[in-house]
Amino acid sequence: MEWDQFLFKRISELVQWVRRPAADPQRQAAAVELETLKPRLTALARLLSGRAVNIHPAEREGGWRGDQWLLPSRYDRSATQTGNVDFFLFRIFFLYGQERLRHAFRGEEANGMLQASACALLNADAVLAFLSNEFPGFDELHQRVKEDVMAGHDASDPAEPWLYGRWYRLDDDSWCKLDANADAASKNTVAVEKDSKDYSERQAPAREETELLIVDSEEQENYTLTHNFEKIETLDTFSGRWRDFDGSDDMDEHGEALQELDLRQLVRVDSPVHSVYRTEFIQSLGLIETADALHAGFHRCYDEWNFQQHGYRKGYCRVYPTFLKESLSGYAATTLSKHAGLARSMRRQAERYLTEHFVQQRLSWGDAPDLDAMVEAYLDRKAGITPSENLYQSRRKRGRDAAILVLTDTSLSTDGYSNNQRVLDLEKEALVLVADVWEKLGVRFQLDTFNSRTHNHCNYGTVKGFHESWQLCRDRIGAIGSSGYTRIGPALRHATYLLNQVRASSRWLLLLTDGKPNDYDRYEGQYGIQDVRQAIREAERDGVHVSAIAIEEAARFYLPQMFGKGGFELLRHPRQLPFALLNGYLRIVR
Repeated sequence: MEWDQFLFKRISELVQWVRRPAADPQRQAAAVELETLKPRLTALARLLSGRAVNIHPAEREGGWRGDQWLLPSRYDRSATQTGNVDFFLFRIFFLYGQERLRHAFRGEEANGMLQASACALLNADAVLAFLSNEFPGFDELHQRVKEDVMAGHDASDPAEPWLYGRWYRLDDDSWCKLDANADAASKNTVAVEKDSKDYSERQAPAREETELLIVDSEEQENYTLTHNFEKIETLDTFSGRWRDFDGSDDMDEHGEALQELDLRQLVRVDSPVHSVYRTEFIQSLGLIETADALHAGFHRCYDEWNFQQHGYRKGYCRVYPTFLKESLSGYAATTLSKHAGLARSMRRQAERYLTEHFVQQRLSWGDAPDLDAMVEAYLDRKAGITPSENLYQSRRKRGRDAAILVLTDTSLSTDGYSNNQRVLDLEKEALVLVADVWEKLGVRFQLDTFNSRTHNHCNYGTVKGFHESWQLCRDRIGAIGSSGYTRIGPALRHATYLLNQVRASSRWLLLLTDGKPNDYDRYEGQYGIQDVRQAIREAERDGVHVSAIAIEEAARFYLPQMFGKGGFELLRHPRQLPFALLNGYLRIVR
């Protein structure tokens, strides 16, 4: 940075610091961040609404917007922290009332900021009356919060918008979903942590309205480079001129300018990035159709479930299966050496469990009589009921005749970080550790990966097949990379097809993912969730048991909707992944 640029930056920082109002220490101590309350507020909102709604930070006071409930990202106008928490609780109840009374603009009705706030205020009495009748203790909460809010605001910043929010416009599709009682859970997330060596990351301000622009590749190619003799560059909103996408990491240099940038017009690309500007897009930008060109090569077509039409889109998805042959020499040996203690602990746990004898009861023949079964048979006979002939028990070793397919998500979302560790690296290390244990125990397993780029190109890679030797395949795991999106449904259907070709007493599919289905075209929110649910039903119908393991904390909002109670495991720490995979197998042979 030149001396004049450095001087300009420092003067700008000084001016902003002088203009910034002095912070009240008491107010800062009592402030409550939306992010800290989001899990509790989300659970309460879904309990009230009965739908998979999501909580998002608003630019200002927020309001009800269909499946997206917008709240202030921070509130500190109450003198106590409890009062600020009560403010968020009140707003959740008020948003529920607005939803029940359908308080929003329809179609192309005007929805300017002043009109939106005025409509919310004019209709607030109806919402309050509904909530008072619905919840006996609501009036006390409302009065308490109202007194706090009124005391914390003045004429320059009226209190009413903070109490009652504003109206938003809902499109026709959103109204149809509400009328049909259909829910949509759509939340765009990026990993929380990034490695400073390769990536940098910064949090963006909330934006309630976003527009997706189509990249004009021809104008981008024809862009003429101009030389600016004034070297102080600025970041600005889109003005219609297309330039190449910059692939360098300039986050630290442009961080302050980005905070002032209005992210309302966006383009969607799948090229690699070197820094992440993390934000939450309130509107789902993924609900678009694409006419992506078909790819040559062997593929299998699978149906996709459209929950809105209650039917399948026949042959809609193309899955391109491949056998991964690339390898990273010495990767498995290095991983096993690095985690030698963990590998020994996993092997001892598995051997101890599998060598234990267990008592199988109520058999037609066995080593000894089953006393419980004999007592029940005696009582049945006295009651005039024909007793069961299964009166014996036997000590047996746990069976191992199970086929396990581990399906690993390798989309770009796995290139993110959790607890300062790259998710994909954690997945690869866990696969090496658990596969090494399985190989020593004689377990039949297959390791596959998947990612996608539209329904026309779903990649499905086999790292190690059921018939292949682990020793010959294990270094292939080191060559696995991340790419594309997460279209889970077609991958589950193809994995089910492969498992159906295997002869085994039980067949299991373990999905390793961040839990959020999405793709470049229309595969987000409830559409993707319902397709995954349907794919799981199809697998269960074919005798394939499906369960999921997720590292990403945000997966707790998606996995229950897709896999149901007990069908998934959410890890609190990424280092739990190897044992989670091992315990998944031990539950199978239990």
